[in-house]
Amino acid sequence: MALALEGKSALVTGASKGIGLGMATAFAQEGAAVMISSRKQEGLDAAAAGIQEIVPGARVETFAANAGEPDQAEACVAATVERLGSIEYEDFVASGDPAYLWQMPDDEWDAITLNYTSGTTGDPKGVVYHHRGAHLLAMGNIITCGMRQHPVYLWTLPMFHCNGWCFPWTVSIVAGTHVCLRQVDPAQIFPLIERHKVTHMSGAPIVLNMLIHAPDEVKRTFAHGPVDIATGGAAEAAAGGGPLGPHPAASSATSGAITAAATIRLPSRV
Repeated sequence: MALALEGKSALVTGASKGIGLGMATAFAQEGAAVMISSRKQEGLDAAAAGIQEIVPGARVETFAANAGEPDQAEACVAATVERLGSIEYEDFVASGDPAYLWQMPDDEWDAITLNYTSGTTGDPKGVVYHHRGAHLLAMGNIITCGMRQHPVYLWTLPMFHCNGWCFPWTVSIVAGTHVCLRQVDPAQIFPLIERHKVTHMSGAPIVLNMLIHAPDEVKRTFAHGPVDIATGGAAEAAAGGGPLGPHPAASSATSGAITAAATIRLPSRV
């Protein structure tokens, strides 16, 4: 499927290796001018040379910055606009065709998204979702996780990893609130849960272990009630009466703390 990016620009952060480099290369292959950013200039120079070797004639700019810091992220965007150009949002919208007819897929098995995840190797691997699977999982998540209208979902699960288990659609279907998190860090997770009254989140068992074993000073007790957490693997920490209790589906609304079995509802699968 061609992305038709001729004349377009792309900014890719964390692009000196792995997924970021793979995505920047893909954008360049489709004709986009690319700004790649990472913390160290040396890695960026090598990455840019690698992209141009794969895509001769590709326009690749570099900017060293830590995109996790707001001021550096803004500087990175400003550099991209200065070097590659920009378009105002309203002008972009106006360039669309008001008479365009929405095209439904010819077949429900046709691809709807392509996601890249690094897994254990650091090399990008494509994951394709089809319309049928995305619809069934997005709707099924509502039932599995017991979501009512207007949930508040904290993103401890990468959206690029299998399309965030289709929760971007799930939460939006029930008119929920998406609370985005740049880095999985208990010191950020606990305050966000408290501040936004988070009702749902999801992630691999390692995320749950991070919360369980977080320093006591960052943990919180939540007055708004328990947090439902969907995990994508066997919750080993819950086996044999561990920190999450004897069964990963244990639940109770008697307390708001996330560190005991009585306060976490864990669907055993998504």
